[in-house]
Amino acid sequence: MTIENYLHLVSTLISILTFIAGFWISKYIENHKTKNQLRSAAIEKRLIAHQECYTRWSAMLRTLETDNFRPALDSCLEWWYSNCLFLEPKARAAFSDAISSSQLIAFNRRSLSESEFNNACRKLMNAGALISAAIDLPPITEVFKKYVD
Repeated sequence: MTIENYLHLVSTLISILTFIAGFWISKYIENHKTKNQLRSAAIEKRLIAHQECYTRWSAMLRTLETDNFRPALDSCLEWWYSNCLFLEPKARAAFSDAISSSQLIAFNRRSLSESEFNNACRKLMNAGALISAAIDLPPITEVFKKYVD
């Protein structure tokens, strides 16, 4: 084997290895990019779910002692069955407790003891803070400061 043939063989091997390495690197980058896109979509869906949960909790609370309570409760239950898995565990538990507590207050108020009534009211009122805390975002000024500095 001559030196020229040897150099040509080495050059060909380097080209093949470079192609293979480039292929795997681009595959890795594409997989990483896809994972990040899915993660971003999931985060956005979860943010929306928490906002909708808070909105429905608020509507349920506002209508508790009105004729509009039943439609608000039905809306909460229907939304719950389709979206509860997008909520953080604490928000999920708080919203579930709020639904149960509002049903107790609205439909069984006369049969509740004072302690049961107070406990139901406490769970119902605390749900909003727990739902919003579950998805607490940093203040916008902190986010901008991070990218400006």
